[in-house]
Amino acid sequence: MLSFAIGLYILRRTRSALGMGISLVTGPIVSLCITPFVGYAVDTYSHKKIMIASQLGTIVSLLLFALFFIEFPNIYFVELGDIDYVACSF
Repeated sequence: MLSFAIGLYILRRTRSALGMGISLVTGPIVSLCITPFVGYAVDTYSHKKIMIASQLGTIVSLLLFALFFIEFPNIYFVELGDIDYVACSF
């Protein structure tokens, strides 16, 4: 569902059906390429360590988002308005 929303966002911003199609095709291809490695890691390593690493990754990404938001708040609100417009247009 998220990949479809991202595709609609790309279509709205670029008016390019090709760009939307590329975004919809690349998502499953990336998932297919990453799945064997993630499966191996989950089967091999401690689940506790994997959960801690994923939570640390989430924390770091949220901190980076917060720093970006503090530095460039106008960009975020413009994009948020566009996403809201796309979501409400259907």
